[in-house]
Amino acid sequence: MKILQINSVSDYGSTGRNIIELTHYFHKRGNKVFIAYGHGSSSHSASHKVGGVLENHFHNLYSRVFGLHGYCSKQGTRKLIKYIEDIDPDVIHLNNLHIYYLNFELLFQFLVKFNKPIVWTLHDCWAFTGRCSHYTVAKCYKWQSSCTSPCPVLKTHTPSLFFDRTDKMFKDKARWFTALPNVEIVTVSDWLKEEVKKSYLSKYRIRTIYNWVDHGTFKQMEVLASDYTRLCIPFGKRIVLAITAHWEGTKLEDVIKLAGLLKNDQLLLVIGNLPSKINLPSNVIHIKYVHSIDTLVLLYNIADVYIHLSTEDTFGKVIVEAMSCGTPVVGYQSTAIPEVIGGGSCGYTVEPRNIIAFNEKVQYILKAGKYFYSKECRERVLSEFDIEKNLHKYERLYKEIT
Repeated sequence: MKILQINSVSDYGSTGRNIIELTHYFHKRGNKVFIAYGHGSSSHSASHKVGGVLENHFHNLYSRVFGLHGYCSKQGTRKLIKYIEDIDPDVIHLNNLHIYYLNFELLFQFLVKFNKPIVWTLHDCWAFTGRCSHYTVAKCYKWQSSCTSPCPVLKTHTPSLFFDRTDKMFKDKARWFTALPNVEIVTVSDWLKEEVKKSYLSKYRIRTIYNWVDHGTFKQMEVLASDYTRLCIPFGKRIVLAITAHWEGTKLEDVIKLAGLLKNDQLLLVIGNLPSKINLPSNVIHIKYVHSIDTLVLLYNIADVYIHLSTEDTFGKVIVEAMSCGTPVVGYQSTAIPEVIGGGSCGYTVEPRNIIAFNEKVQYILKAGKYFYSKECRERVLSEFDIEKNLHKYERLYKEIT
């Protein structure tokens, strides 16, 4: 079987790592897998970069000035179409199509004519809204009928500086995306599946296949005193771990508030980029970014509890990585986060942005001890988020539609 995956990135980030892991899985089973991606680079030999840096930057600029995302990148998309025709895949697996690298009209007109089976994995809500990837914080549900102006997230989600063309983009996306004759929609959580059922994509068959982790890599391990020294983390303190790519907005506000509530023997370990001019409390240790998976696994094992301060997540892979290392989680009772954490045996969820209640759950876990939860955390990962089981679900899906 020949499989083509299309995604905004390859190799890095949660979706990029998914792409590579899926590629390795199907290669081992004698299939040919090709990757088309928009940004960065790919370690996979059979890969095709869509467009170039200049074309992608122009697309970004055009979108910001004129408020239209997905209407540029014609040259790169035409070359992608030629690439698809040349490899003639049996299955086309779409992932994240946004972030300024595709011309949607050209691509979807071609896919309609090409008429090959398509699997489309939705990692966020962008495919069925006018412009946004998430909408629950903005409390905007206009996408269930039509994304009429004004758009409440115009300046933050695929931002436009001057023009609100959200209504046009919604109507165009609805027309292009619902013209496909042979599509299976996959969502990464049941929460997202139920949201898709309220949208114009409800005409297609929709199923949930959870994202996964390699629990052979993300696992419990012995932590030595020298590991603390190497990472400049004081030995003997209770560690509260928080990870995100960029600390900003409500997540930054909440993590600072939480630091002020922790006890003297507790430290907050914050991973990710922070604003340049910020004074952190003395009980906060900051690591800008962790590029090594081995270091990330070590940090999950050092942590006594992982805290997830996002209010909008369709899955939350870092939650599963932490649980796979036996570390319980506290998160917000919002979107797919409670679904991923599960019941109280693996952690807790509280009302979004209620930092007092959030800290109470953190203290509850620290008092009970991490290992009170570790066995259940690990078992939940093996049951629901196992890499082999969930990739096998994609294998069955591919065979079902070809």
